[in-house]
Amino acid sequence: MSTIYQPVPKEVEAVSDKLNEFVLWHEKYHYELSELHLSEKEGHAYLDDILLSASIEYHSMIDELGEAMKHYSPEQKKYAFSYLLEKGLAKLLKDSPYWYHSIFKPRGYAGDAEMMALIYRDRYEGPTLFAKLMHRIGLDCAACISIRNRKSLLLDTFSTYPEGKVLSLAAGPAQEIDDYLRYNRDLEFLALDHDIQTLIDARNKNAEIPYAIINAFHLIRGHHQYLIPRSRMLPYCQPKKDLKGIRKWLVPFKYRIETLQKESFDLVYSAGLYDYIETFDKRKDKGSIALTRRLFDLVKPGGKMVIGNMSPRMPEGVRWVMEVVCDWYLIYRTKKEVLAFAADLPMEQVADMQVVEEESGLNYFLDIQKK
Repeated sequence: MSTIYQPVPKEVEAVSDKLNEFVLWHEKYHYELSELHLSEKEGHAYLDDILLSASIEYHSMIDELGEAMKHYSPEQKKYAFSYLLEKGLAKLLKDSPYWYHSIFKPRGYAGDAEMMALIYRDRYEGPTLFAKLMHRIGLDCAACISIRNRKSLLLDTFSTYPEGKVLSLAAGPAQEIDDYLRYNRDLEFLALDHDIQTLIDARNKNAEIPYAIINAFHLIRGHHQYLIPRSRMLPYCQPKKDLKGIRKWLVPFKYRIETLQKESFDLVYSAGLYDYIETFDKRKDKGSIALTRRLFDLVKPGGKMVIGNMSPRMPEGVRWVMEVVCDWYLIYRTKKEVLAFAADLPMEQVADMQVVEEESGLNYFLDIQKK
């Protein structure tokens, strides 16, 4: 992972003592836990005993840093990110699965499907006691709690449909679909994501989930085709490359090509995608407004659309960790800004529109009922 090698800016220097204390806290626990030689059962019991106090210490530090840096620009925060890298924080955390995916982003982007799966599993993971402790501290943050809550919200939404077709865009691990299918078969699902590895992982976990590939930005531009890898060709499928140049000729041999049809789904939802998509107030053919219109067109009369977005109520400490420790930025939106996704919808087709929250109130959902 590269760093920005420049003199420490005055803004970072102003909080350097707190940043150093933050790194030293990790080093202390890393050293203390490496001195212990316990069985897995004994280790988990030991971690259970210290988890609460360690978590309180940790959140006290990040709350202070979050408050101190909340008005810093993204560029200033990136300098702080590089400062922490040079102090060795990432190396300390690389064996902890939560932090490895957050900081190193092995699939090339933040919030990948494996990251979401880790959050849903919500248990000790990692090769060492320190890695396991930090993994659990990460999973216990407000953002992860809200993600687990949104799965419950979606499952509750599924339960209101005695039957029908459901589309999930940017489905990730599709955990809510997997949980539903353990006990029910009333709904017919289609899970779509841009990441071929996400599709492979989901198929390996539950082959009953129909999973396919689509790029949300292609959908924004009005391209409704999606790709279903042929089973025998799956090892050779690389959608990002297959759709370019001469390789396009091989697409029909590697994939079944299907098209999303208008008014064909009883429920269309996207839980985490909009956190990364800009809103362009003067360009309704771009960004979140255009995508909302595309998804609304897929909903049957009488059906529903549900779109999630993290709220600005996210604790400053958690936001600080995501941005400064992990270089991971979300677009946080107010209820008014979430409602603005619907700016290009034909309101004569809207029966009801509201913004609802999951239990913690940190994740908003635009809930639109179609006439």
